[in-house]
Amino acid sequence: MLRMPTDPQRQVVSTPGVATLPELPLTSWHEDAYWAPYATYMEDVGEKGLRLTAALNKCERFRNVGLKKGAGFTLNALKEKFGAGILLREFALEMTLAAPSDIMSLLWVSLRLELPCSPFMPMYQVMVPEGSTTPVCKGVFGMLMLNTATMSVLNDNRIYEEVAAPLRKAFNLNKPNGSEGVPKFPRIYPSRGSPFRPTQLLGCSYTIMPSDCDMYRVIFHPQMVAVCEKVNYAVGAPFCGTPAVAIYANLAKPAGVDDQFDVRVFVEATAQQHRVLYLFSAAGVGVMTAFLVYGAPPGQLFSEDITACGAPKFGALETFGRAVAPTPPAPDKSMDLTRCSRS
Repeated sequence: MLRMPTDPQRQVVSTPGVATLPELPLTSWHEDAYWAPYATYMEDVGEKGLRLTAALNKCERFRNVGLKKGAGFTLNALKEKFGAGILLREFALEMTLAAPSDIMSLLWVSLRLELPCSPFMPMYQVMVPEGSTTPVCKGVFGMLMLNTATMSVLNDNRIYEEVAAPLRKAFNLNKPNGSEGVPKFPRIYPSRGSPFRPTQLLGCSYTIMPSDCDMYRVIFHPQMVAVCEKVNYAVGAPFCGTPAVAIYANLAKPAGVDDQFDVRVFVEATAQQHRVLYLFSAAGVGVMTAFLVYGAPPGQLFSEDITACGAPKFGALETFGRAVAPTPPAPDKSMDLTRCSRS
């Protein structure tokens, strides 16, 4: 049974004009990660249990809390002191088991951090129900440090190390010796041994709405699940209304309010699930991809799924998607479009 050490006598004390996060007093260090409890509410659960968007939201919230707990960092503090921010370029989350479906269920959320080299700071999270030791969600988040003046990837190792030093101390990390590698998403997930083989191609247009975005008016990554659900209804996909149980997203370029995309939806149906790749293109150029699994958990991702969403595949997907009578590209180890037809 997983139980984090907490002190019920501790109270949240705030300074006037300074917000205090209620999770901070309950955040504890346990087995190389920070943990905190989160309850489920009405907006978090559907008829099939915990929504994928809700799981991503709780992970997002605790990433900020974990950085605050560990090193006193907030997004505002990073910007004001270092001129830095945090950019999420790609992420994945799998529902490994059916999560509790009741409101007011208690879930423990973890945060583990790596700091291999500038500008990378990958984060790993799991979600475990109270009274259990088995995760119901597992997530990987490809975070990078950002130069907020240019809104580009940080290219200053001095600033990276100034931020990394207290974080390494907080997360009990050794300073890299140069042999550490930057984690690659296709290598994190197991190989299925066969490529992604869609048999159906659907399409529509989509405009990014304010409700899809965060305070910076760029797409808020948990909303990618909702964006893809809206696309499903727009194209009349056969799995409309089926909950998503896994997502990988490659946010290669920022997408903001009012950005318009042509969306190609490549669908592979299996006995129990639909496995779906979404390509978002603007002016004939791929901007971002997402891969979602719909059906009953577990929602497992494979190396081939993630590789099929990589930027090197954008051109082939876009060319195939817009051609009237497309000639399928030769199959490769990650993607085979030879059986894919328009619907």
